[in-house]
Amino acid sequence: MKKSIFRAVSLLLSLVMTLGCLGACGNYEDEGDPLANIEVPTAPSDYVSDEEWLPLVGDDEDVTLTIGIVGKANIPNYETNAYTLMLEELSGINIKFQYFTGSVPDAITQLSLMAAANEKLPDMVWGFSSISTQTLFEFGQDEYIVDLKPYFEEHANYFWQSYDKLTEKEQKDIFVLGTDPESGGFYGFPMFAQPMNDNWNSMFAINQQWLDTLGLQAPTTPDELYNVLKAFKEGDPNGNGKADEIPMVSRASDDGNDPAMYIINSYVYINPHYLLNVDNGELWAPFTTDEYRQAMIFMRKLVKEGLLSDLSFSISTDAELMALATPSSGTAITGIFAGHPLLICEIENDLVSQYTGLVPLKDTTGKGGYTVYTDSTPRYPCFITTDCKHPELAFKLLDLMCKDEVVTTMRWGVEGIDWTRSSGNSIMDTPSQVYCTNPSVWSTGNQNWHGSGIGILTHDNYLPILQQDDSWAGSRDLMMKSVMDAAKLGKEKEERMTKLVYTSSESEIITELEGPIRGYVERARALFATGEMDPSSDKDWNEYLKTLEQCRLDEYISTMQKVYDRTYAEQ
Repeated sequence: MKKSIFRAVSLLLSLVMTLGCLGACGNYEDEGDPLANIEVPTAPSDYVSDEEWLPLVGDDEDVTLTIGIVGKANIPNYETNAYTLMLEELSGINIKFQYFTGSVPDAITQLSLMAAANEKLPDMVWGFSSISTQTLFEFGQDEYIVDLKPYFEEHANYFWQSYDKLTEKEQKDIFVLGTDPESGGFYGFPMFAQPMNDNWNSMFAINQQWLDTLGLQAPTTPDELYNVLKAFKEGDPNGNGKADEIPMVSRASDDGNDPAMYIINSYVYINPHYLLNVDNGELWAPFTTDEYRQAMIFMRKLVKEGLLSDLSFSISTDAELMALATPSSGTAITGIFAGHPLLICEIENDLVSQYTGLVPLKDTTGKGGYTVYTDSTPRYPCFITTDCKHPELAFKLLDLMCKDEVVTTMRWGVEGIDWTRSSGNSIMDTPSQVYCTNPSVWSTGNQNWHGSGIGILTHDNYLPILQQDDSWAGSRDLMMKSVMDAAKLGKEKEERMTKLVYTSSESEIITELEGPIRGYVERARALFATGEMDPSSDKDWNEYLKTLEQCRLDEYISTMQKVYDRTYAEQ
């Protein structure tokens, strides 16, 4: 019997709640060690050849599967998309689409409401990249999605071929972190990328041409950063006789690629993906420390003097930032920009050649000097609903998406048009087999679904071969490499938080507390920077700490500590 899905809906609403920090304390019960008996599916002793495995249905069979997906405006037609046609040709399955609107969180809510109303769900759902494992566990326990664990032993082929390329820890993580500790179910088909350029969050580019014009060196300390930004503001480095220079800018909350993270990590380690730090197995909050306060004081100084643009707290898209980093006028107006260069510089513009990577700031307090590195952890963005009449075939279709040529098409488009198979090294100096010939494949065209929604991506197919020529794409690749090389020069914190697995009672507490805490910390950071709260004022700082107490920060830390202790005892 299917259970009510409304508890999943309420969890989702709690996850996005960022206002209000008051409420009664939750009751936490130690539930022992629910991860102790996780069984990893057994891989086959040998793989089946394409000739024996494909197509997935016979010529005399007529099978249609419906995929629920968040449609993207830059994909002209999913039905005629080259990636869709490849899947249909190889599998023999007809693919139809059911579109969700808005963002992935919006789509999750729509799916929840459909289930609550007993509406028929699509056979499978693809690309819900930001869905939490807790929400998946709720869906599975309520019998709206299928436990996939038995299918891996009987119906997987290509998944295991990619799985073999992973380390033993990466292999274990996929099944441990995706298994419901209460039901034992494994509900989402995994997506995992080996450690790549995206793991480095400290992505900053500085205008080397401006430095050369002003006779400056790239900054390595907060004081040097202040002096360089002041020179950028006052020295007319773009030579147009106008005071139009923006010394430093980013978009808001860009996964650690923003000036706040850059500055704070000079004073104390902080990872934007996780609220807490860990040292010797003990969790603690970096945003309550004196070192963090010093970082806020310095950031306020930069914003007050117009050296760090206050647009950094309101720009919400890469396109908005791109207009400042590489304006179409052809005259650079930005000294330092923060963010993923492949996203900010995706449209052809020769200004990319002026920029080079900026090294993380040195340690200022004895507790900083870090670059931000986020470990690769599996996500579970695709799942099969219990309304699917052909769950075995649906699983085999997901497994087919792990086949090398299919997963590479999913990421890079059509072979021979958007990329060619070659041999070389990537931006990260890892071996790659993909030479990208269409730098715009991520933003335009009908070649793929513009996203890596499933499968295991390895060094061979995740990053393209570094282009080293005089083209715009070559200049962008070299700039990207310099950004990555610079990020790696900061200290990497050896002991750090990563993905955890919660029981339902833990999830209820964490869901209730984490959103308000995170929301307040991020809002207060912007208020400190813009001067609406004064980080130099004991009154304002103490009020900030008091509000965090009202958000039940101590209870959040103690609950997370129990989860951390249990999860990492199993790995």
